[in-house]
Amino acid sequence: MMTIHALHGGDGYEYLTRQVATADRELARGQGLTDYYNEHGTPPGVWAGRGAEIMGVSGEVSEAQMRALYGEGMNPNADKIIADQIAQGEDPAAAIKAAKLGTGLYRFKGGTTEIQTIYERRKAEFVVSEDRPPTRDEWLELRTEAAREHLTSELGRKPSRDEITKALGDEKRKAREAVVGWDCTFTPQKSVSILWGLGDDELRRAIWKCHEEAVHEVLTRMEDTYALARRGRGGQQIVDTAGLTFAKFQHYDNRTGDMNPHTHVVVSAMVKGIKDNKWTCLDARHLTKAAVSLSCEYNAALTGKLKRELGLRFEERSRGRGKEPVLEVVGVSDDMINHFSRRANIMARTEELVRQYRQTHGHDPSKAVQIKLAQQATLDTREDKPLPKTLREMISEWDQRAAQLLGDGRTGRQYAADIVHLSRNPEAPRPYEATRVAIEIGTALGGKSAVLATDEMVLLDTIDQALDRCILGEQITRADAAHEVRQLLTPSNENHLLDDLDAAIAARERAEYNPEKIAVDVIEKVSRRRATWAETHIRAAAEDRLAVCNFATDNEHRAAVEHVVSRVRELSILLTVDPDAAAPKAMARATGENIFSGPASTSILYTNEDVLAAEQRLQQAAQEPTAELLTRADVTRAIAQVEKETRGRTLGVRTGKARRLLPGQRRIVEHFCTSGARLAVAVGPAGTGKTTAMRAVVRAWHNNGRTVIALSPQMSAARVLSEDIGVPARTIDSFIARARIGADLGLQRGTMILVDEAGMASTHNLDALQRIADEHGAVVRWIGDPAQLSAVESGGALRLIATDTKAPELTEVVRFNDPDEAAATLDVRSGDAERAWDFYARHDRVTSGMVDELREKILTAHLDDVAAGKTSLMMAGSVADVYALNGAAQAAHALRGTIDTSSARATLADGHNAHIGDTVVTRKNNHRLRITGGSRARTPVDNGDLWKVHAVHADGALTVVGARHRGRVTLPARYVRDHTELGYASTVHRAQGMTVDRAHLLMNAVLGRSLAYVGLSRGRERNAIYVATDALPDPSLDRIPEEPDNEHDVFMRVLAREDDNLTATEVMRAEQARISDPARTRAMYEHATELLSRARAEYLLDRALPVMLFSEARRSENFHQLLDTIGIAESLGMDSAELVTDIATRDGEDLGESLISARDVAAVLRTRADIRIGAYIQNSTVPATAAAGVETLAYSPTLDTEAVTAAIAATNTEDTLATTQRGGRFVALRDAQLPAVRPMPPATQAWMSNSPNSPKASTRG
Repeated sequence: MMTIHALHGGDGYEYLTRQVATADRELARGQGLTDYYNEHGTPPGVWAGRGAEIMGVSGEVSEAQMRALYGEGMNPNADKIIADQIAQGEDPAAAIKAAKLGTGLYRFKGGTTEIQTIYERRKAEFVVSEDRPPTRDEWLELRTEAAREHLTSELGRKPSRDEITKALGDEKRKAREAVVGWDCTFTPQKSVSILWGLGDDELRRAIWKCHEEAVHEVLTRMEDTYALARRGRGGQQIVDTAGLTFAKFQHYDNRTGDMNPHTHVVVSAMVKGIKDNKWTCLDARHLTKAAVSLSCEYNAALTGKLKRELGLRFEERSRGRGKEPVLEVVGVSDDMINHFSRRANIMARTEELVRQYRQTHGHDPSKAVQIKLAQQATLDTREDKPLPKTLREMISEWDQRAAQLLGDGRTGRQYAADIVHLSRNPEAPRPYEATRVAIEIGTALGGKSAVLATDEMVLLDTIDQALDRCILGEQITRADAAHEVRQLLTPSNENHLLDDLDAAIAARERAEYNPEKIAVDVIEKVSRRRATWAETHIRAAAEDRLAVCNFATDNEHRAAVEHVVSRVRELSILLTVDPDAAAPKAMARATGENIFSGPASTSILYTNEDVLAAEQRLQQAAQEPTAELLTRADVTRAIAQVEKETRGRTLGVRTGKARRLLPGQRRIVEHFCTSGARLAVAVGPAGTGKTTAMRAVVRAWHNNGRTVIALSPQMSAARVLSEDIGVPARTIDSFIARARIGADLGLQRGTMILVDEAGMASTHNLDALQRIADEHGAVVRWIGDPAQLSAVESGGALRLIATDTKAPELTEVVRFNDPDEAAATLDVRSGDAERAWDFYARHDRVTSGMVDELREKILTAHLDDVAAGKTSLMMAGSVADVYALNGAAQAAHALRGTIDTSSARATLADGHNAHIGDTVVTRKNNHRLRITGGSRARTPVDNGDLWKVHAVHADGALTVVGARHRGRVTLPARYVRDHTELGYASTVHRAQGMTVDRAHLLMNAVLGRSLAYVGLSRGRERNAIYVATDALPDPSLDRIPEEPDNEHDVFMRVLAREDDNLTATEVMRAEQARISDPARTRAMYEHATELLSRARAEYLLDRALPVMLFSEARRSENFHQLLDTIGIAESLGMDSAELVTDIATRDGEDLGESLISARDVAAVLRTRADIRIGAYIQNSTVPATAAAGVETLAYSPTLDTEAVTAAIAATNTEDTLATTQRGGRFVALRDAQLPAVRPMPPATQAWMSNSPNSPKASTRG
């Protein structure tokens, strides 16, 4: 895979250079990774990319070069450039400027700091005195002295060492606001890494060669497609650059000591524009959007090359719930993969060491200390073995560890050789694995139904023949092996594999290259996940899909991908309609794309006919009336009945009195019962009383002899809904599935299908549901909240229909005891982050710190809640955090004696073990597993059900008792292993719809606003936030960990992240608005005018100047400013032809410098033009609108600046147009909001129409 993360300024790059083995000698030509067997460290980095060629760097990357480019935003050869400039007589400031790339690194806040300013001065002084740039140690000393000087001035005394260290730390954090590049890390699948680590040198080199070729292919696409920069007002123009600069570093393990060959490719943020030759920052928006697509391309390229070069075979393996399967090498077992993945053990030990540190020191450890503790944890988990230092030592240890796991006398090298041999010779005998043999037999016979229809003797004979190709070893007899395989193919066995056979056959068929079928598969995949997609989404899906196919050559593989991508685009409907797509050549990138639009691969959006049709059908259903409606009197009577029965709750306080429905609830009841539409929707934020409103709807409908069926996206939520409103309920999926097989749905004319949590339902399912209802004369009603969690698949329909129909919305929150907390949840919902933060911070609801400590605090608070008799819920946004919370909760219950960890245990799907007394959750509906006893007797096991473990069986099965319904069921071992997890904590997704007394939310960067809103609206009495501002360094990663964050900033970022699951209709409307945006149209017009003005100015200069002087002027960095200055003169009404002739021929007013002797011809001409423009403005009677149209007013500092400033102020009515000092010249701000679009000067219009030298506006055909 390829991961990408931002690299920040300062010393953020050093984690790469500090691991290099040979910083004091050059890399020999052709020297590769495996040539470093006996070196203590990794090979030096190497330069790559067209940007590196432009900068004049190649070969080995030195630490000084990395510091210059990624630390200071200078040319990698800055030291040499500065030395050469000084040798040529330049002053230090000019020498340093010559080494800078453009204006250097961009800082997001505050500009240059005082310490940075002092450092720059001291560095210039050092260059003068030493006649050379500083070394790294001298660079560090200069920064220390700069901090000392600043603090001495600020404090009025000599600062202490701690004060200097703190100041430099603060400076480092500020420097990290500057993004200097992106670290793209390419890592093979774990099974490939294991073969690389265990194989012989030949295998290792072959795998690395395939890896490097795959990396090269991805970097080529990256550079050809995403090397872009922004220009113009507000950065609206997206222009081509000359290429990207890569610093590539090869590593072969991770911090845990496990084999992990990978390549870090650091993409520099500095790029050079092709047309203007300016160094500016890379526009990385499009690169980051394409990250998944590029990662999939690397995966597919590597897999294909390994198939072709080494004959390896791959199979799809699950990575857990909610994750895409990954292709792993056939024969590398999951046990071996887990054996060489020690991250979990090291993280647990690191957390233990951090707890000890806190107890000793009373505060969290710094990042440097955290890294040391992680290193100590790595050593502690190595059974007292020293950490190997060289690759040769690592390979030896890996071989020993593999042999220990195998336990059959084979070494790790023999294991790797066997896998390669068996991949190349699939019919050769191989070690016995019951699951593999059963699957091979079942697929060979034709799948599940064929196995069940096969005669017993034939089946046994087939098993016997399969065992002839197996090496059984000493652990199992042939008879026992035959029985074991037969049991796996027996339906009465609870752990049978029959359901996997058809999937295995489908996987085998997927390996056949059928471009039309594959294109359909790809479009089904992308449309299932989202309503709209870009080419990057198509390419990612196509790469994944084609990776399972076999191709003879790399070229065939790449051609197949391009064909499928092209075919899927043809099958899609274009949503992005750009009337300016055929842009004039001067306003287009090399691809022909308009510079005011992004690259087609990320910017052009598609959908398909099915998605649009489904949305249009739902929109139409919401507009069409039926005869199924009630009178207002019917509604009023039903509301009165429900009010009488309901013992109310006012802002969460039980009153014991009958309560009246709130106005919003009444509106929803009336809307659902009296609208008569085929489809009607309503919006109910969390805790606003949706259930009470639905109960009244059901009562009204039942009173008039009609039936109601309730549906929900989740089965557990459907059961709660059924209990709350008193009607049958099931999941939407099961309802649609029953319709497909023709089962009785209980529908009749006039039935109401009431869908709760409709925002979580996919558009596809809602459309299917509507069609079923229409066929039976039923009506559909949705209720939900588009601000809460949306569908995992293509969704957004609730928001679309609610907006279009102006659906009623509940606005009064009744769940919470505290009315201020009720208001705060609505602030979270609307994104008013500051108001929401004010409540949680003032009411002591916020705890911040390191994530491991926060988990402990959440658990402590949760256990205190339970001890106090309160219902309590622990939530987190990521599966990893829930896993850790569950583990901590299990350990706490073990200490309290409520579970017995010394007794039998069963392995769960999340990697934990379950013991008697544990709380577990089932994660998949299973209609074959029926509950006995309790309030849900004879009902099936559902996804989301909570259970207490009553017994653990020898084979890993669990007998469990329902936490609420008290029914009992035995979960088979395979179901436990695949679909059961510890259930103490919950993901926020699973928590939607739950209500408890107190809720505890772990908030970190993975959350967005909708997740935060759900998490902060579960508790009636209290909702606490635990903001993770820091986390322990991941031992499996070798990059520098992020610095601690600010709790307020984390909260702001979380609430700023909105749901992007938009419908195709919404995206289409947004695209239409973007294209017709007056600001965009104006920017394009003004840029076109500017281009024409520059072209005319260049034409006039070419006519007026001798050839030699004109050539010199064009080479100057001031040439574009000269052209702009002439354009300004024309826009003010001056005769530009006369001006150019004047400044080109009159040497008497050049401030003492003639063009012949000028060092910079363009600068002299610009100064002359400044003088004349300044004089013209002072004496001009130009109307105000013309003067306000000046975009770039530049003039000499020798003029009366006050008079010119006054002239601008007198004619400008916009507050944003002002003057600012820039290097001794005054420039009017280019992003001023002018009162009107400036007309094209008449002289330019005439020249464009009549001159044969004017640029021709060519367009694409």
